[in-house]
Amino acid sequence: MKSAVVSATLLITFAIFLVSHAEDGSSDDGSTGGSEEQEVKFCNDNTTAEERNTTLVCVLKTEDPDAERLKNYMESAKMNSSVIADLLCNNTNRLNEQILKSEGKNLSTGEEPELIDTFRHCEAQSYTKTRQYSV
Repeated sequence: MKSAVVSATLLITFAIFLVSHAEDGSSDDGSTGGSEEQEVKFCNDNTTAEERNTTLVCVLKTEDPDAERLKNYMESAKMNSSVIADLLCNNTNRLNEQILKSEGKNLSTGEEPELIDTFRHCEAQSYTKTRQYSV
């Protein structure tokens, strides 16, 4: 049970991180210049905590190296999923810095995690399952 909470926390954190990156890529007119990063729903106001948790758990269970980095950070920092989600959605730069710091790196010496595709995949899986149950 405890590992599931940690996994959920990690997923939420990375999802927030991805959404923040999507916002960073937007232009002055609000467009993303052809980018599809805005498709991540993790940080939308209408996304429930349960949906975020489900997405984060999915992300943390993937074999993506950056998801593993997030998971390792969550475990070492003893962060819960709600804190990670908040950082992903509201302070991605801080989360990136903390992940890199936990790896003995900084923004100039390390590569920030990139999880947008993993979040999209997990959100698509969640959407498919929800549609199956509601039909």
